[in-house]
Amino acid sequence: MHLDTFIDELERRCGREYRVRWSPRTRSFHVEQKVARTLDYPGNDDKAQRLRDGVRLVLDLGHPTEPCPRCERPVEAATFERAEVECPSCRALGWTVWVTTGYFPLVDKTLASLERWHPRLGEEPRAEMDAQNAALARSHTRHRDNVAESLALEHYSKIVGIPSVGYTKAGTPHSYGSYGL
Repeated sequence: MHLDTFIDELERRCGREYRVRWSPRTRSFHVEQKVARTLDYPGNDDKAQRLRDGVRLVLDLGHPTEPCPRCERPVEAATFERAEVECPSCRALGWTVWVTTGYFPLVDKTLASLERWHPRLGEEPRAEMDAQNAALARSHTRHRDNVAESLALEHYSKIVGIPSVGYTKAGTPHSYGSYGL
């Protein structure tokens, strides 16, 4: 998908409060969401730009490859997630070097993820999560009630105050009437 098509589809699915901005520092596109009024903040880095525009970073789309910090060879990025990836060139040399990276291509799956994260959209996923949470809460309540009922039945006579009388052989110290009555 072309960048302009991606931006148009993002606006259609999530509204005008989302935008895509090129970051010169990371050399990648950032998806940002309007969340606050603008502030007069000095500087030209990404944080200053976001504070001036009143937006927050939602997703750094990243690159398909990232340079290894040790050998500077390209390391293939994890797709559709942020993850640590081991540099294969360094591993071949006996070094262990991990690169935290992630790549989100300009495709429908990335748009679906952004739509799902949107706080006012994605009613179907939200309803699905609410149903799962309600089922989990019912399961916990049922388990708690079962444990309480089991303990109550096991210790019913002690709870109600019924004395436990045992049958023992006559003449033993524990038999009825052995207290000189």
